[in-house]
Amino acid sequence: GTETSLALGLEFLGLPEGACEALVVQRAASRRPYRLSQLETADGLPSLPPPPGQGRSQRSPGFPGLDRSKSKLAPAPSASAPLPPQQQSGEEGSEKNKKRPAASAPGFQSQVPINSFTSQASASREGRQRREIPVSSAHEVQADLGAACVACIKREGCCMVQGAVSSADCQRFAELVVDRRLETLLHQDSTDSDSLRKELGNIWNPEHRWDLKLPLDAEVRSFLELVVRSLAGPLGALLPREAGLVELACIVTMPGAEAQPIHADTVTMGSSCKSNITVFLPLQDTTAEMGATLLCPGTHNRESHMELYRCGQVYMPNSIIMQQFKAVPAACDAGCAIIMSSHLLHAGGANLAEELGGKKRRLFYATFQPPGNTSERDNCTLRDELLEQFCLGDFDGGAALPRSSSSTEAASRKASLLRRTLRGEGPAALELAEMMLAAGDPGAAEYFRKASLLGEVSAVWRLADIYEEGKLGLLADQAEAGKLRELAGTLLAQAQAGNRHSAAAASSRGVSEAEASGYG
Repeated sequence: GTETSLALGLEFLGLPEGACEALVVQRAASRRPYRLSQLETADGLPSLPPPPGQGRSQRSPGFPGLDRSKSKLAPAPSASAPLPPQQQSGEEGSEKNKKRPAASAPGFQSQVPINSFTSQASASREGRQRREIPVSSAHEVQADLGAACVACIKREGCCMVQGAVSSADCQRFAELVVDRRLETLLHQDSTDSDSLRKELGNIWNPEHRWDLKLPLDAEVRSFLELVVRSLAGPLGALLPREAGLVELACIVTMPGAEAQPIHADTVTMGSSCKSNITVFLPLQDTTAEMGATLLCPGTHNRESHMELYRCGQVYMPNSIIMQQFKAVPAACDAGCAIIMSSHLLHAGGANLAEELGGKKRRLFYATFQPPGNTSERDNCTLRDELLEQFCLGDFDGGAALPRSSSSTEAASRKASLLRRTLRGEGPAALELAEMMLAAGDPGAAEYFRKASLLGEVSAVWRLADIYEEGKLGLLADQAEAGKLRELAGTLLAQAQAGNRHSAAAASSRGVSEAEASGYG
């Protein structure tokens, strides 16, 4: 109820007096978020209490990190000599989107936050200061095999590598591959959902933003190999060569596109899967006015995900959430790669109107997943025929990866189940979860949860077993297991009641009970 929501807001977020009424009551009445000037200029919101035990973490439709939106990019401290988090001054906030020299090694720079009023929010939360995004260069990455870059990615969740690909190669790929494919798609007569799902991923604000799935033809493969080989040092240190390709696409954003909600591509709540690694590559020079992607350094952890979840529970507007997590835009040159943990909070920025500096923006990206860590793929943008087919080692110029007939058969079966699961088939999600559980893949918990949401009651029982015994890297939680068993019993009773009702209705129409059993 409203009173409970207000109490939760005050307890978890310490909102100023009257803020809960504005954020919850008005939002509930209109179903639209409100931007509150009094919060944007408030002294700030105190730190959250520590999150509860991992076993209590459950995904929620209201969690902004689960929004079916994409985003990708951003710049800053030294990879070779990391800077400590800095307190932003009011003077910096007035120089919106300007680059300023970093007080560290040559070749490194940092950026100011997205909004001018962010300077007031920098000191607004105890324990959360604006953190810069590490920036390195292709030359430095080659010199130390990416060691400093990797250290920054582990600490901050991201690192920019300038000059990874030449601007000429980016322009050619953008015009001859991306633009042509998107133009053909948008002008074709067929607009049925199946054909669109094959070509486009789920993304926020689809009227001005498209997530174009790329085929692995000769041109795309050549470009992907160029990207992977230029980043061989850090990618090789972060992932084994067997890491699977789970995303291959290009986001195209046009002037007028709204900013996306802050989110993570994979979450740490209710899952112990390792982070995927995503490489973003802008195909043109990108300014903040074009919607350069916003990154929140240092938020690739469960505490930040819990904080984002709580912000969603009180319907906090996205503009204020950006302040909370000190989002930093990525204004950078074409071919400047960003390597990011999939746990990092981020969002696509707003692409302004042309008269305000907005322009067409293309962002190529590829994501690789550590083997044996199959996080949920609903938000992954990859063509169906590429599922479970390729690995990082297929593009790094090294020796061919050995593939036995048994591993090829298992990959084919898994790909088939993934396709069916993505189409919303509960039995396929359940079978996939069982397959992963047998292999010790921590992602099994995510797929049992997905199967539960698709109506598979037995998946709820399996989740209860996982929490009761503390399997798949999740902490044992008897209370959570008990709640899940109670839920499973309720769902089973409802299903049995539905079967009896169907049988009775069929019998009244003169259908035999044996035939009627198929209707349940």
